[in-house]
Amino acid sequence: MQVSDSKITSFNDIKMSYSGPGWLPVDEIYPSDIKQDQKGKILNRAITQLKQSEGLDLIKKSKVLGRFRYRVRIKRTDRIYKGNLTLSDKDKRRFLINCRVFGERQHNKKAESRDITFACSQYSNCPSCKVAYHNGKALDVAHRFAAVIQANKSKYLRKGVFTLPENIRDQLKTSKQMAAFRARAIEVVNKKYGCGKDYKGVYKNGMIGIRGVIHPFSSHEPFKDSPHFHVNWLALILSGDEVINADRNFNEDDLRWFHREWATEAKKEAIKQGLKGAEDIPDHLTVKLSWVPALHNLAEFNQARLRFWYDERSQLEDLEDCVKAVDLDKEMILMRFQRDKYDYFAVWSIDDYMTSQDRMLKVKGNTASYGFLRRFASFAPTLGVKVWRDKDDFEPITALSERIQFKRRYKSRWNKDKRRAEIVACLYVTKLTDQDKPESWKEVDPWTVRGEMLMIGSKKRYLYGVEPGRSPPDRGG
Repeated sequence: MQVSDSKITSFNDIKMSYSGPGWLPVDEIYPSDIKQDQKGKILNRAITQLKQSEGLDLIKKSKVLGRFRYRVRIKRTDRIYKGNLTLSDKDKRRFLINCRVFGERQHNKKAESRDITFACSQYSNCPSCKVAYHNGKALDVAHRFAAVIQANKSKYLRKGVFTLPENIRDQLKTSKQMAAFRARAIEVVNKKYGCGKDYKGVYKNGMIGIRGVIHPFSSHEPFKDSPHFHVNWLALILSGDEVINADRNFNEDDLRWFHREWATEAKKEAIKQGLKGAEDIPDHLTVKLSWVPALHNLAEFNQARLRFWYDERSQLEDLEDCVKAVDLDKEMILMRFQRDKYDYFAVWSIDDYMTSQDRMLKVKGNTASYGFLRRFASFAPTLGVKVWRDKDDFEPITALSERIQFKRRYKSRWNKDKRRAEIVACLYVTKLTDQDKPESWKEVDPWTVRGEMLMIGSKKRYLYGVEPGRSPPDRGG
């Protein structure tokens, strides 16, 4: 396989440098906002070109995703657990390679049954467990916010994405550095509502509920370090025993204020950390503000639809989204990335892909709660929210439990709402004793299988609801 000497590709007068793994297969860059059928034709053309020029037998991801994931899992397991292993390491190796392959069907006295999948819970080694853990955290945070929204009739959840200049982003290498900038972004939001902390670290003029998330990598070029910060907040000021609704619509002056204040705070932190070019940070930095009509969604869909899955997601999902076609025999992958509203292709090996995965699996402590969202249970009564432990009322009869096996198939389906093709996972299950009988495999909803879509880890799980007789605060401004 020839590795391209040139790391520059072009489209008309646009030139794009590339410093990632692998090589650039085709000098084809195209606008990312073209229609999906046009993107499909361009992808087919790239696959054909690579077959003719490099002999790659690339198959589209939707047809090979399950086998691709398993190949990556096998290679990862062999790389982590090799040589003379202890009994403990042998068990870990077996759990990792068989993660979510086997499970148990439990029955209780009420003639009810449920399926449970066995997960390895090796979050630093297993991509599927890492993704499921982030999904579990996202659901818990969303339920907290939704309960506060219902109890206080707050119309909107506010969102902001805080970005930094490229020369500053490139110098942020540790989680501690990134967390300091995240704290500055939180300070900007607090300042907007007059709820910052004093010199003793105590909130003044009350507090609002904020969730901050660090995304260490670029969303569209996940192999690149590109720290940015997702912040979600409710403009409800909790001051003593009083809740004040301070939410209002933002205008252009508010947007300029966020750009200016974020630039000021980011510059202070960059100077504090001694970063090169800190003094040259412009007076305005990009902050992308948006909002979610939470109350409307609750009335219309019976769900708040706060989109926390996107903010809280593991960026392993971003990396897999970039996979477009795979040659399993030669272990090569056709990746598609986006930069400055243009898409381009790159060819990676599976080893390149695993190296990027390894960096994402090491990410820890990228989420944090602030204001009344931190130590939420103690502030919940004042906010009109009831908190209780999620108890598992299902009492299985051990003697009736059955071992089961899962398999997953992936299909490409057209999403009418989003007007694009999406890969949908189909989960099948059978008894371990019937695995050789094709007719015994039954499709089940992944959300009904305990541990398949969500993982909470070792933490206690809580549920949230509105306190009976709750009287919402005044609407305020």
